[in-house]
Amino acid sequence: MGALQRTKGATAERVVARLIRDWLGLDVRRNWQAQSAEGGADLTGIPGWSIEIKRAKEFRHDWWTQAEEQAAAGGTTPVLIYLLDNSRRGQAIIDRWRAILPLAAFSRFDVDAGLTAEISLRAWIQLARESLPTPAPLPE
Repeated sequence: MGALQRTKGATAERVVARLIRDWLGLDVRRNWQAQSAEGGADLTGIPGWSIEIKRAKEFRHDWWTQAEEQAAAGGTTPVLIYLLDNSRRGQAIIDRWRAILPLAAFSRFDVDAGLTAEISLRAWIQLARESLPTPAPLPE
């Protein structure tokens, strides 16, 4: 991976960490030490979730495999948060990002473990908020 891609990835991680911090008031940070040492999740600070961030020109299906493997190693629920270049222009930054997660993470019913759902980052933040021991208030 070239320097430009690393910079783009690090910037994306900082943007998403800031959005989550702003909405949940949690100490969400880049996990750069674990990433470089062992390929860990991109962000830390939300208990029970393994967060993978991607920003690229086009979607790659191996991103979800990477998110699942990282989550399995930590015994957490995977979420892939991504933004494709030039997508959803004109929308608020939080609404441009998408999140993919297991359908079982928010279904009250017994669902196939392999099924996923794609939702907005704003919707995932609300789900993550509800999974916290003491849910944080959402901003006005």
